[in-house]
Formats: sequence, C-alpha cells, structure tokens
Amino acid sequence: MAGFDIPVHLAVTTSRRWLRIVALAHLVLLALAWVALPDAGARVLAAALVGANFYACARRRRQHASRALVAVLRTADGRWVVTRRDGRVLAARLLGVPFVQAWLTVFRLRTEDGEIHAVVLLADNAPATPWRRLRVHLRLAGATEAR
Repeated sequence: MAGFDIPVHLAVTTSRRWLRIVALAHLVLLALAWVALPDAGARVLAAALVGANFYACARRRRQHASRALVAVLRTADGRWVVTRRDGRVLAARLLGVPFVQAWLTVFRLRTEDGEIHAVVLLADNAPATPWRRLRVHLRLAGATEAR
C-alpha cells in the first residue's frame, strides 16, 4: 500500500462532457415546449423564459466563481486541502460517504470557513492518473473517514 500514501493533487477543469449533456437537455426541452405550445405568442413567451433562465444561471455562476474549487489535494497523512479560484487555500474535511464510479465521482467537503462544497467530477475533469488515484483514496479511505 505504499502507493496509497502518496498525496493526490487534482487540478479541476471544466468538463466538456457535462457541458454537452446540459446543452443537449436544454435543446430537447426547448424543442418539446416549442411543439407543445399552440400559438406564436406562447412560443415567444417560452423563448423569453428560456433566455431569462440562461441569464439567471450565468449571473449565479459569476457570483460564485471566486469561491469555486480549482484544485483538491489529499495529503499523505489523510488531510484534505482545497484551492479556490480566488487563490485561497483552505483545509477541508470529507462529509458523508463519497459516490465513486468509473466515470463519475461525487463527494462533499467542508472547508475551514464552514462552507460546504459538493465536488462533482466526471472523467474528463482532470488528468487520468490523479483522477484514478483520487478514486482509490475515496474508495479505501473515504468510507471509513466519513463515518
């Protein structure tokens, strides 16, 4: 288990797969709404509501962008350290039991300032080697640490 003690540093990037899934879901729902609405006025209203939704999502993303996590570090002694987009480096603690699969990993961290971050990682969020090592850490140590 010597390889298990090596720290895992994971630089998190945007998942292009997740962006494609969300964009496709929005397009399908917009197409279904377009077909279901009977007249042009209702279609214009639906398009306006979709535009307002995109604006609200973009505004929320901008407001929380400085607190977004850009890196997660699992040290050899079992500590968690996160780096935010604004450059702050904070100690963190694993909450709950992580969900670990080959293509998706979900876990929650509470930082030292009390904020809870849900970390959702798809396979294309990070380089392959740190991604695999993080999944092993979460599978082996995460369940016992979280209890």
